[in-house]
Amino acid sequence: MSLALSGQNHPMHGKNHSDESKNHSDESKNKISISNGTPIFVYQNEGLIYINSFPSAIKAGEHFNVSYHTILKYTKNGKLFKNEWILSRSLISKE
Repeated sequence: MSLALSGQNHPMHGKNHSDESKNHSDESKNKISISNGTPIFVYQNEGLIYINSFPSAIKAGEHFNVSYHTILKYTKNGKLFKNEWILSRSLISKE
C-alpha cells in the first residue's frame, strides 16, 4: 500500500505545507488545534474548587490573554497562576 501511495500518487505530491494551510478555513484550523490540544482544567486555590476547563492550552491562553506556553508552564510547575488559580492537565480529585 505504501508503494501505491508513493511518488506522484502521494496525496501531498507537489504541494508544500504552506499551500495546505491556506486551504483550511479559520474554523477548520481552530477545530484541528482543539482536537490536537491537551485539555486544561482550572481550579480555585482555596478549597480546590473546579472553576472551568478549556479544550486546549491555546484556548486557555486566549481566555487569560497569555501564551499557551505560559499555560503549559503552570500546569507543569504547580505554582499558582495569577496568584489565584491552579492549572492542571487532568481532573483533580479532593480525595
